[in-house]
Amino acid sequence: MANGAIAMCDIADTVSKLSNMISFGDIRKLDREPLIPIVKRLCIRASLMLVGESACDDIAAAALAEDIQKIHNVFMVQDFLDESLLV
Repeated sequence: MANGAIAMCDIADTVSKLSNMISFGDIRKLDREPLIPIVKRLCIRASLMLVGESACDDIAAAALAEDIQKIHNVFMVQDFLDESLLV
């Protein structure tokens, strides 16, 4: 991994947690607006990383599939994300 790079698993975990915070922010009286651009940027970054990350062995592919599923779930839940970025 290059210096300063973020692992796909870290992005997937982060966007999943932030998505939950956005979805349930009303309950916690959380200002969700600052989180939206962060989720957008991380999802774009993950989408751009997919091609490079997919060149891996079977063990890494299983972990990558889980990460892709997490990110896909965020795309399905959050209306502000453009689903065409993940395709």
